[in-house]
Parts: sequence; structure tokens; C-alpha cells
Amino acid sequence: MPVSVLLHAMDVSGAGLAFSRLLTPDERALLREPNAMIIDVADMRKLGAQVGTAVEINGRRARIAGVVEGIRSVGGVNVLASSATARYLAPETAEQAAFYLVRLKPGFDAHKVAAGISDKARFPRYSVWTADALSTQSQAYWLLESGSGIGTGFASLLAPVVGMVITSQTLSGAILASVKEFAALRALGVPHKSLRVIVVERSLWVGVAGLFATGIVTLLIAWLGDALRIAMRFPAWMLAGVCVLLLAIAIVSGLLALRPLGCAEPASLLR
Repeated sequence: MPVSVLLHAMDVSGAGLAFSRLLTPDERALLREPNAMIIDVADMRKLGAQVGTAVEINGRRARIAGVVEGIRSVGGVNVLASSATARYLAPETAEQAAFYLVRLKPGFDAHKVAAGISDKARFPRYSVWTADALSTQSQAYWLLESGSGIGTGFASLLAPVVGMVITSQTLSGAILASVKEFAALRALGVPHKSLRVIVVERSLWVGVAGLFATGIVTLLIAWLGDALRIAMRFPAWMLAGVCVLLLAIAIVSGLLALRPLGCAEPASLLR
């Protein structure tokens, strides 16, 4: 079955900047061999090949010289190769450089250099980005312009709404089941405000239980991702945001569930 391949042609000498943090000197030496390429270890099953075997790309044969982790692609396969191998595999596009990487000497400000060498024409022929700016552009594309990012974003927005509805309905059912107890408290002189605090406190405990459950599920997902060689990151700000969001959902659900407290009047004990 044909597989889409994204070929990355690069300078494989010691001075090359492309994938400098990923490839070791020995792996760069492997790419200097004729028609050699490196893929992600997770893509070997997708290609049905092992290290040392040959595959066909664009009607030409190349050899998998090694594997790395961290370049797994969505849908297709990322292939790292030297410029010479790229000319052999895709001669019609190998000379069309898409990116140039520049390393600055110490003491130079990357933003000022980028502004200085950028195209000032009305319709720029090229763009200059710092590493952080390029990373932001890439993330914005996958989140806001790609179909997978938009679908994930919509699901992320829908999940809190569904969570609030389900949690509030569950709390409402629990309040209705204990309406006589709440009515007894009202008969003893407990004000409505205190009853609301009880409901919100109960919803907070539900949120705390949800945090523990979410933590366990997150650990399982992280373990499964590592087993399947899917790159995942859980930065502290993201985990903190999820905790705040879950507690906020619990509080809002508790507030939405306050409506049945209207039935908790002392007169309901006479029914």
C-alpha cells in the first residue's frame, strides 16, 4: 500500500544545523552513505521494513540506514536524507530549498537580526523567523488551520459543557433524593445560604474525586503513548490549567444544581 513520504534533505556534515539536537555524529555519518536515509522507529511497521532493508521512494530504491525517535509524522512518514540522496530520490525538487537555518554568534539579538534580513518588499518573497516564532507559527497552524486541530479544539470545548450538564444533573438527583433531609434542616432554622454552601462543597468534593480519576487516566495515556512511541508532553502549566478547569466545572455544576433546593421547604415534610 503506498505511503506518503516527506523527504527532508539536509547538510549531513558536522557543520549542518538541521536536526542538530536529534542526530548524533554517528547517525550523520550513516547519512553520508549512498542512498541512505533515517526514519522514526515507530514508522518501520508503516513501511514494512527494518534497518538495513531497502524501500522504494518515487520509483527509486533507498536503504534504511538507521532509526531515531521524535520525528513521527501524522499520516505519512518523515525521511531524513543527505542532499545527494534527495537529488537521487526526487531530482525535480531537490534543488528547491524550503528553509535555511542560521546560527548567530554570541552577543547578537535574534529578533534584531531577523528584522534586519527580512524582505521589506510590499509582497515579501520569504519570511524570517526566530526559533520560538517558527514554533509558534507551526503550533498555530496545527491548532487553527488543520482539520485535526480544529476537530480537537471543538471536542475540547464541547467536553466541559457536557461535563457540566452531566455533573449538574447528577447533583440535582442527589439533592432531590435528600430533599426531606434538607427540608428538616430548614425547619431547624438553617438558612438557604448554608444549604447552598453544602451543595457547592459537595460539588467540590466531586471535582477533587474527578481530579484523582483524571490523574490516573493521564498516567495511563502517557504510558500508552510511550509504549506506542507517540511523543507527548504534559507541561506544568497545562496540568495546572486542567485542574483549575475541572474544579470550575464542578463549582458551576453545583450552582446549576441549586434549583431543587426550592423544594426543600419545611412544608414538604407534611407530604
